[in-house]
Amino acid sequence: DLAKNSNGKVYSLNDIDGVISEFNNKKQKDVFSIKETLQGIINIPWILLILLVLISVEWFARKYNGQV
Repeated sequence: DLAKNSNGKVYSLNDIDGVISEFNNKKQKDVFSIKETLQGIINIPWILLILLVLISVEWFARKYNGQV
């Protein structure tokens, strides 16, 4: 039923030659692949720099105003 619903074919174990001939007669389809890489936010230098500057400004502002 699954093969019929998806325009596929069913082969028995005795019909291995049919499977081989089916693979040999098929045209190869183009294969596309995409490689995605994820980077942590800490590995992006300018974001790290902005975070460090903001944290430093907050620390100096709290130190200057006497708050801890």
